[in-house]
Amino acid sequence: MQPTTIFAFIRWFLPVFFCLVLITSNAQDNNASAVDSSIWLDKKIIIDGKATEWNESDFVNDEKSGFRYLISNDSSVLYICIIAGDDIITTKILNAGFSIFLNNEGKKKKSYVIDYPLKDEENNVVNNPEKLQDLKSLKVISFLHARNYQLSGFKKGDGLYSIDDANNAGIKVSVGLADYSGDVVYETTIPFSSIFKAQPSFQTNNEANIAVCFSINALPKPGSNSASETVGITGGRSTSRQVGRIPINNPATIPGDFSQRNKLFESSKTWKIIALAKHS
Repeated sequence: MQPTTIFAFIRWFLPVFFCLVLITSNAQDNNASAVDSSIWLDKKIIIDGKATEWNESDFVNDEKSGFRYLISNDSSVLYICIIAGDDIITTKILNAGFSIFLNNEGKKKKSYVIDYPLKDEENNVVNNPEKLQDLKSLKVISFLHARNYQLSGFKKGDGLYSIDDANNAGIKVSVGLADYSGDVVYETTIPFSSIFKAQPSFQTNNEANIAVCFSINALPKPGSNSASETVGITGGRSTSRQVGRIPINNPATIPGDFSQRNKLFESSKTWKIIALAKHS
């Protein structure tokens, strides 16, 4: 091959190569090849921590997050329902806290946040590691404490609320705990007016992609602090004890095998790129 031919090839190849790299990078950033579809919402939904309005087959099993989820919409509202049954996952959701991140451009970027349930400060496991001996009881108590939620990044309504209060963003949240199975059911509705500048027309399925992230907090490890608490006064002197010092690999402290126990102390974030459904 002549030198002039080689130089001509290089001049042609390099711009094409860089274009391909840029296109591939953008596709990966936006998860363009991993878009799931929402389901058109054609019924009235009550946000009550129950999934009775939906068909079981509509839920998607997500192994990474450890629960099943359903995302649906009508012409004005996004609806998300989550069902979790694993004791490790449900304990983290109710005791350590759970968040949903939203992005109206279909990017893995935290633009709007719903924090609910919030971390259960009243039922702290760092200073009371014996609570981890009975995860079912820990779940129930934390469920009873799940009374507040927080909104961040929305056009209107940012702030801390009681679940009985309305907010200016029009967002509703609820969590339920099934008596017979111990499953946690999470529900929320999010008006499109709170996250879109212009209302989608829903003429095509991929007209508007949104990104949804399920974020589960980790429980703090017992022994992660060295706090002392005063437990009484004897002979004019206060007595104290060290708290949060029970090791996490003590079988009497946390049920299950070692790998399962460690999952209590692991956080997770699972992003989904969703194409909003159009009316069929």
